Amino acid sequence: MKESRNNRNNDIYAAAGDKKIIRRLRIKFCAIMMTIVIAFLAVIYTVQYISNKRTFETESENALNMAIETTGRGNGFRPDGRDQDGQKPDGQKPDDMFDGDYIPDFRDRKAMDGFSTTPVMCVILDSSNEITVVRNDIFFIENEDADTLVSAALKDGRNKGVLDDYSIRFMKKTLDNGNTAIAFADISSSQSFLKKQLMKSIWISLAVASVLFVLSLFVSKWAVKPVERALKNQKRFIADASHELKTPLAVIISNTDMVMKSDQLNDKNKRRLDNISAESARMKQLVQELIDLARGDASEGEVVFENVDLSAVISDDILSWEPVAYDAGRTLADDITEDIHVKGSRDKLKQIADILIDNAIKYSNKGSEITVKLRKKDKRAVLYVKNAGKALTEEEKVRIFDRFYRADESRESTVGYGLGLSIAIQLAELHKGRLYVETEVDDKDDEFNIFKLELPM
Repeated sequence: MKESRNNRNNDIYAAAGDKKIIRRLRIKFCAIMMTIVIAFLAVIYTVQYISNKRTFETESENALNMAIETTGRGNGFRPDGRDQDGQKPDGQKPDDMFDGDYIPDFRDRKAMDGFSTTPVMCVILDSSNEITVVRNDIFFIENEDADTLVSAALKDGRNKGVLDDYSIRFMKKTLDNGNTAIAFADISSSQSFLKKQLMKSIWISLAVASVLFVLSLFVSKWAVKPVERALKNQKRFIADASHELKTPLAVIISNTDMVMKSDQLNDKNKRRLDNISAESARMKQLVQELIDLARGDASEGEVVFENVDLSAVISDDILSWEPVAYDAGRTLADDITEDIHVKGSRDKLKQIADILIDNAIKYSNKGSEITVKLRKKDKRAVLYVKNAGKALTEEEKVRIFDRFYRADESRESTVGYGLGLSIAIQLAELHKGRLYVETEVDDKDDEFNIFKLELPM
């Protein structure tokens, strides 16, 4: 039973060419901009919400304090100086009440500053648990409902708190005469205001974020222009330099071959010429790979796509690689589903297969089997090239497609320059496909790397 080495779900790690690099830079730019904007709005609205909430809490607690103190000082009189029957004794307010009018002129704003306008209900609970309503400014609560509120407040057990079921804040205090004063303040309006404020803040944040997201898309395009220009200049330089190197390399190789065919060389000099010839061939391969890489994106508009029998292309390619695999001490096994057709370039698709098979031969265990499969999956053709060898790490799964990247020390000693997979990824993108790598380990703890190419049919 096979399982993923590092991720049981076989997460796909897709590599990117230059176009994907630019796209990812733009995405990261937009993500950073949106994160900053959302964090900024969240801080502003959170501070505003908390500030308003604390203001409402302080206001309601002050109203409850004032109501209880007035009740305690007034010996049962209401804040306007009248007794429980609504009469004001001797036409005067009691001397132990607060100084000044209890109901100031609403036009006198200075007087109103110290006067709470929060609706409050205040009751007295005597030693026999008899409830007396001494004040009720809450219009929707009748005096007869005091029993329910008092029971809820006593059940809560705290001296002050909020009765969530009724949207009422309460406060309890024991008076000098042993009775208990309980005040209730209506906070439904403040809760409604905070809820509306929260919803309004969310909608405003979404609107602002949407506008800034659109703007960030345009700004990101401008921001990555220098990177895009640098990549294009780099490609142009590589293409031009590689082209210039081809001619002197061809001269070196041809002249070396002519000298090697001469009979006037001793064995030592002949070995030196053999080394020159081998290294020149390697340089020629590097130059050609650099040219292919530099022209990868430019070829998108030049390649003519046609209906290609991918099954036939892969089958023929495997035949040509069997002697190479045999010489390297590996075997090639194929499992090709017939009659799979895709739109693309026959030569470019063969080049991708060549790169993947060559890579598998170079970096597989000696004496192991390399499996090449072609399957049809959800209107996509999928090419699998599987080899036994040291499994790639999570980082290597991504970076293996980078130019000149070598995953480990074993790859450093292998012939090649680390450009093949970079060329393959560009050719895959040219065909609107995906190239990625997965790792597996079997029951015997043997490790495998599986390169997968998905192409639309």
